[in-house]
Amino acid sequence: MEWKHRCANGLRVYGATNEHLHGFCIGIYILAGSMYEGERENGITHLFEHCVFRNLKKRYDRDFYELLTRHGLGFNACTYKEFVSFEISGLPSGLPFAAELMEKMFLPFDLTAEEYRTEKQRIKAEIREDSETSTLNYLLNRKAWSGTALERTIAGTCGGVERISRKQLAAFREHFLNSGNMLVYLTGKVPQEHLPGLLSSVERIPTYQGPILDNTAPVPADFGRRLPEIHKKSDSYHYLALAFDIDNARFSAGIRDLLYSVLFEGEDALFYQQMSERTGLVYSVDSTMEQYRNISVLSFRFEIARKNIPAALRELGKMIRMVREGAFSFENCLQKQLTKWELMRDDPSSLNWSMAYENHILGAEPVDPEKAYFGRYEGITKEDLMTAAEEILRRENLTFAVKGSVKTLRDEELWSLLDWEK
Repeated sequence: MEWKHRCANGLRVYGATNEHLHGFCIGIYILAGSMYEGERENGITHLFEHCVFRNLKKRYDRDFYELLTRHGLGFNACTYKEFVSFEISGLPSGLPFAAELMEKMFLPFDLTAEEYRTEKQRIKAEIREDSETSTLNYLLNRKAWSGTALERTIAGTCGGVERISRKQLAAFREHFLNSGNMLVYLTGKVPQEHLPGLLSSVERIPTYQGPILDNTAPVPADFGRRLPEIHKKSDSYHYLALAFDIDNARFSAGIRDLLYSVLFEGEDALFYQQMSERTGLVYSVDSTMEQYRNISVLSFRFEIARKNIPAALRELGKMIRMVREGAFSFENCLQKQLTKWELMRDDPSSLNWSMAYENHILGAEPVDPEKAYFGRYEGITKEDLMTAAEEILRRENLTFAVKGSVKTLRDEELWSLLDWEK
């Protein structure tokens, strides 16, 4: 059962601990990221994440990673569009050092101008290496979130990162460490004798007061009213990408989970069965459900041979008709979600991220491992998923992008092939 403690500095600590496991995980989550950044400061959150690592290494005389190994710990971080996560995981014997890290990781940066330039060079190299702007995913993201901060990249641009000064980053730190936008999550084996020390360390994390963020996404002007256009990018290889708008007020997080499961999770998912197993048209798919408090976007993209594009679009239309008409096993779909969450209880890292994200960042229907159907899925029927598919998988919600020999791909032909209303 999830428990909660509020520290004197305003930080919330949640726990779903289990003394029968061998490892633990501490997650620190902070609402920040490109969704909340202005255009000129785009990438500052990601830069801050990098500098946390650099600052810790300097405070430990560059012996940081050796110390982590010695204490049986791992330390990772990741910046998303709407939050940053820092994770300390390992064996319970390392909890005292993990507590020490929590106290030090958000102290003011003590980086020289040269050290700061070096870290920015790392990020610029990362931006160039990813070559994100050349991908179909970048194009789809820009079109799906057009006119909002969410169309910008998490890492920013090389020029933008270069312009961020140490003074700007220091000011951002006070904005970033807002107690109302931070939470700490504990999972796995955290012995009772270590808990007071951990909570004391959380209380010593420096925090500030400021505006409270709530993970509500900016809504694109054409959200749910998409024009029948195809966004194209030239390349020698061919890829298709589709994204569907979802109004969260219409469908619960449980329904969104299950609809995604029907379409993409596991080898019995409709996409794998229709596009790979039965036809061999597609090798793999990159799919995601990008969710916020108010809206979500269900997207997927895959590589396809030019000659197979017509067949692939016809199969996609068939797949959408199948889910709208109920040609899938609801029992299997539900079991996949229950199995996933049950197994996650033995994985402190995955459980930590998922519980913090689902219950406290998204703020949707909470997941409770102690309840039947984990609370979230109880009462949902197959008819609920069919209704959701009927409303969500519509042309008005669709952003469609193609990468390849665009001169040979005619919009009218592509739209006629991708027709699930037949």
